[in-house]
Amino acid sequence: MTRVRVNTIRFILQLSITIPVWLGLAFLLESHHTRISITVGIVFLLASALVVGFVIWLVVSEGLEYGDWSLP
Repeated sequence: MTRVRVNTIRFILQLSITIPVWLGLAFLLESHHTRISITVGIVFLLASALVVGFVIWLVVSEGLEYGDWSLP
């Protein structure tokens, strides 16, 4: 029998990046370009960039605090 371990936090972070990117690109690449659809697409892409930035900040700060990393 095969068992699969699911890291819930990792899964939530991946979904919180993937879904806004997909929605943002869907709004930006649709055939009818309106100002509202372009604005919504950019907002979705910025939301996913915010999540990516938060994850990078979290990894770096944890590495500096508890790991072997050091600032130059």
